Amino acid sequence: PAYHAEPYLQRAHQAQPADRIVRRRLFCATAEAALATEDYKKAVSSAAAAVREDANEPKALILLADARIRVAEYEAALRALSSAQDALANRQGPEAVRRLAVTHTLRAQAQERLRQYPKALEEAQRALELDPHLAAARVVRATAMQQRGRDYDAQMELQQVLSKDPDHVAAKLQLGYLQLSANDFRAVGTLEAVVNNPSASRSTLGAAKVYLALALRAEDRTGMPNPSRRDRAEQVLKEGISLHKNLQVIWREELEQSLPRGERPVAAVQR
Repeated sequence: PAYHAEPYLQRAHQAQPADRIVRRRLFCATAEAALATEDYKKAVSSAAAAVREDANEPKALILLADARIRVAEYEAALRALSSAQDALANRQGPEAVRRLAVTHTLRAQAQERLRQYPKALEEAQRALELDPHLAAARVVRATAMQQRGRDYDAQMELQQVLSKDPDHVAAKLQLGYLQLSANDFRAVGTLEAVVNNPSASRSTLGAAKVYLALALRAEDRTGMPNPSRRDRAEQVLKEGISLHKNLQVIWREELEQSLPRGERPVAAVQR
């Protein structure tokens, strides 16, 4: 796990390496570890430090953009990704192609969060043209499709990912959300699988538990009332809010108010 690397990274920083390339690689490694442990403030600062060491290093720019997206700084992320694309323009080989595909995937994520769905779909398509097996690009394309009302197409994208990797957490979470939004009874089973997946990150687990609570509540409203199901919905809801940082702040003002009207809970959970 990434947190095991922290003591070694700290010691490496304390050594204060003189070589700029070594410092840049160290800052990149620290940013990667921080992203894995969801310490996004540290991820942003470490990736920014790596960029200061070399403003033309694609990996550092991509890490900075990834971290910026996690803290909802989408425009800043897009600027970093434009710089990464410029840096990759004259590079050849599989690694350059892979990084360019990741760059387009992150651009798609940022555009989707900005509700620029046609741009998100375009960027995801570019990513998949470079790397047809890039699951993250398919997941973000499915998310944009769903927001455009193309639920069937979105489900096909997600099923394609899950056919190759049945435990893909992001794809399964998005499929569960899609099913929840469509009042599909399968949402409970799909979201239970995410909740029970040991590889799910803290925020993913939080979102999955909130969605699961909504799915259980929907079952309770449409079927025979079940006190144990209602109690479980309340329990996983509390657990989900405690795990998802954004929801701790905006649950009452946005998500809770939407429940009686049956509105999609996307705004609070997927910020």
